[in-house]
Order: sequence, then C-alpha cells, then structure tokens
Amino acid sequence: MKKSILIKSILSVLVIATVFVACSQKSFTQTQSKNKSTYVLVHGAFLGAWSWEKIKNNLEGLGHKVISVDLPAHGNDKTNIKNITMKSYTQKVTSIINAQDEKVILVGHSFGGVTISQVAEYIPNKVKGLVYISALLLPNNQSLLGSTKSIPKSLAFKHLVFSKDHSYVSVDEKFLHEGFAKDLAYGDFLIQKKKFVVEPTKPFSYKLQISEDNWGSIDRFYVETLKDNAVLPSFQKSMYNAASVNKVYTLDSDHLPMLSNANKLSSYLDDVANQLK
Repeated sequence: MKKSILIKSILSVLVIATVFVACSQKSFTQTQSKNKSTYVLVHGAFLGAWSWEKIKNNLEGLGHKVISVDLPAHGNDKTNIKNITMKSYTQKVTSIINAQDEKVILVGHSFGGVTISQVAEYIPNKVKGLVYISALLLPNNQSLLGSTKSIPKSLAFKHLVFSKDHSYVSVDEKFLHEGFAKDLAYGDFLIQKKKFVVEPTKPFSYKLQISEDNWGSIDRFYVETLKDNAVLPSFQKSMYNAASVNKVYTLDSDHLPMLSNANKLSSYLDDVANQLK
C-alpha cells in the first residue's frame, strides 16, 4: 500500500512538472514573429558561438533559422591568435552570410558590434537589420581603444591583462564574474568560464570604416544592459543616441544576457523580425 502511494505521488509530481514546462514554453512561443528570418549571431571578445546556445535554441523553436559564428581563434576555431586581424573576423562572417539565400538579421554582442558594423558596410544588400547587444556601436574611423580613452573605464576594462608581446589580452580572473556575468550564480559561471579564451589585440585598435550609403542604410536596433560592468550603460546610451537607432530594448541584466536573461533577450530578437519589412 505504501509503495503504491509513493508511486502515485511521484507520478503526480512528474505530471505537474511536465505541465509547468509546457506552459513556460507556450508563454514564450506565444510572442513569436510571423516573419520567419535568418539570424547570424556574432559573439564578443573572449567568448565563442557557445555563448549563444540558449538564444539559438529559443529562436529556432520559434521557426527562425539561426547561425552562431565562431570567430577565428574562438570556440572551436583554432586559428593561430597572432595572425588574427579585423579582416579575419569580417571574412568569416561575410562568407557565412553570402552563403544564405535571403537577407539576414545580423546580431553582435559587445566587441561583436564592431565586426557586424564592418560586415554590413561590405555587404549591405545581404543584411536587413543590425542588432547590437550591449555592443560597441561606433562611428566611422573609431576603434575600441580610441573610443574608450575619454570615458570612465568599466570594471572589466580596468583589469585587462596584455601578453608580453601585446599579441593578445585577457581579463584578470578575479574580476571576470563581476565584470561579465554577475547575474549568474558563481558555480554556474565557473562552468562557463572554462570556455573563455584570450582575445587577439589587433582588432581592438582597428578603426571602423563605415558610410551612410552602406551601413547607414540598414535598420539598427540596440539592446541595452543596465547592470553591465564591461560596457557601461552610460557608454551604451551615448552610442545608440549618436547612431539614431530604430528602437532600443532594455534589459536589467549584466553583460551576458544570453546566459542570464535568455528568454527576454530572445523575445526582443524575435520582435526585431516584426519591425523589419
């Protein structure tokens, strides 16, 4: 008798859990766009395509096509870091976009903002929308290092550690959690931390070359992160105001909302498809 009651109790718990998961998924998919799109996701410094896993799964669940890119020397790409320039990044992303049959929504996180801006300048006819997530939305002829000279330094930026030959840079490990992903439990962050890589320095000094005729002709969207210790919220605001974006989305999150606030960020990316013709 006791065994029978125990089995029934376990089954009841499983049923309730299944219903809860189903309802959670349903509430997310109810917001899906009628405009199915192809998204190309470009990660920021120190990361890889792995950082987009939750976003990729969510958007694909809504019927979109999603390609997350490993930039050279990141993730599963083992290109020698000393050979990496901004051209290495743009060639990789451009080749992926050119292989698609339709225009794409090009998404960049953090330093990935520089990459997607330059790619959009090269192939504006293949990009129907640009989305910057706590990203560098820089003006023409500006670089990451140049843009941050006259502004307060973020926690992460204050603790950059360069190699002796200055060929690559990292962030002091003591400040990684607070600087990038403070919304994640520390144990969860340690799992993700293993995937971080050092960043080649040459792209950091690359001066963006964009024009109003090409990059400027593309609809632009910005997702600001209000608890960001890598790209400060005030800096984000100054950039998207100067760039005249179509719409600003707001997340009360750290620098890695694709890990800490994936559902909300996914709904924003899905909404971008509704904004575009």
